[in-house]
Amino acid sequence: MCPLSNIVLPCTDSSFYLTDKQRDQFSYLRGKKKVQRKASTGLSYQYCEGSMSPFDSLDLPGRTMLTSEGSVNRSSHIIPDPKTGRLRFLTPVECERLNGFPDGWTDTGMPRSSRYFMMGNALVCGIVEKLGDQLLKIMKED
Repeated sequence: MCPLSNIVLPCTDSSFYLTDKQRDQFSYLRGKKKVQRKASTGLSYQYCEGSMSPFDSLDLPGRTMLTSEGSVNRSSHIIPDPKTGRLRFLTPVECERLNGFPDGWTDTGMPRSSRYFMMGNALVCGIVEKLGDQLLKIMKED
């Protein structure tokens, strides 16, 4: 498992950087919550959610990527840009790298949101490769 710093590049495209509004939204989404809710049946319950880091550390491996990557969602990776320190989303190329795909794999002319969706829906190549290696090893033992 390599740290995010191994796949992240300095980003000059301002559209990846968080706006003030997005920073506020992520602060709420990633924060601790205890909210009183009511089910469709009328049952009242308390929804609780623990806090998580306000951003993903470049010193740690990336978390599992979901199809909502790149959107204002609790699970989206938010990183400090290695050059500016400003918080931003992972780029599609960084998402490809995180999943073990070659740079530009999803650059087929599809919208950016579709590129994120594809990577959130993909299997991590390295895991599939390691599973295959182990299966071959087991099959050769028989």
